[in-house]
Amino acid sequence: MRPIIFIFALFYYGVLIGQTTAQDYYNSGAAKGLTEDYEAAITAFTKALELNPKFEDAIYSRGICYFRKKNSKLAIADFTKLIAMNASNAKAYNQRGLCKSQMGDNTGAINDFNDALSIIPNESQFFYNRAIAKYNNGDYTGSIDDLTKAIEIDPSQGSFYYKRGVLNYISGAKMAACFDLNKSVDLGYSEGYDIIKLYCR
Repeated sequence: MRPIIFIFALFYYGVLIGQTTAQDYYNSGAAKGLTEDYEAAITAFTKALELNPKFEDAIYSRGICYFRKKNSKLAIADFTKLIAMNASNAKAYNQRGLCKSQMGDNTGAINDFNDALSIIPNESQFFYNRAIAKYNNGDYTGSIDDLTKAIEIDPSQGSFYYKRGVLNYISGAKMAACFDLNKSVDLGYSEGYDIIKLYCR
């Protein structure tokens, strides 16, 4: 009987080897996402999750794809599921905040960015994202404060200076605005050129 059992075990193992795993589907989805074939990526991530419903990277990546397709409701559902599984996942809070901003829920977005920053307090991108949500909510002072914090953490990002420059201009601080806009251009962020030509002579 032992040889028969051994042969069966080898056969069963061979079948398993031939099966596509959750990791295989995830890798396929990641490759599709890089080519911006988000629909195919979503299909692959969904298959990965059918095999492993707790595959956090697959949930997160599918949420990103939904967000890129501007399907914020499904993206929020994925990020909310991920947060329920792992409440310390700062990236999930940040991405859910971006989804809420995409839907016009800037107050909800700010709450998510707050949660992300409570987990990782020195992430410049979280401050930048919250600054944009505050700007969209009409809180220019709060937005400038967040952009200043983002710049303190990472002074190499021209987009941070550009956004703060625009807000400083709107707030009437022309000298500060022109400093920021010129700095953004120095860092290679070209959107500042036109504004500098018009207002910073």
